[in-house]
Amino acid sequence: LAAALWMTLWVNLHGGFAFGLALIAPLALEAVVAAERKLPAARDWALFALAAVAAASINPFGIEGLLFPVRLLGLKALAQIGEWGPESFAHPNALEAAILGLLALALTRPFRLPPIRLALLIGLLHLSLSHSRHEMLLAVVAPMLLARPIALALDAPAETPRFPPRLAWLG
Repeated sequence: LAAALWMTLWVNLHGGFAFGLALIAPLALEAVVAAERKLPAARDWALFALAAVAAASINPFGIEGLLFPVRLLGLKALAQIGEWGPESFAHPNALEAAILGLLALALTRPFRLPPIRLALLIGLLHLSLSHSRHEMLLAVVAPMLLARPIALALDAPAETPRFPPRLAWLG
């Protein structure tokens, strides 16, 4: 629950907080499905979601601050702003390289992504292709969704040491 307090800082720094709130539902669903004791897990995630929304309400505009990102998406003038336009592949860019690299990995290695994470990745990819400003969301969240499946596809150990043995004194 203490982690939900970070939402107060986030809501007051950037409108991307709305995506953080939106991520709670799919991550909670994944956690509840995986949990042995589903009811306690669902209760804990529901409490976290309520705490995160309450923490996000602590902003100069209150509830209006929470609704602003949703209202912003309805503005017709967004089409005139470059970063709200679709991604262009006229010239090579990082998004293209990442998509092609992931596609190459998926076609050459046994690569499995749990359904909820796959849906999140596809949704993020859609957002990134529709509005170039969402590429950063994809760049931040996709590695978290893909780290374990990529490690398994590359036959990496499930858990790697924090530091190489000769640097263990640092950790």
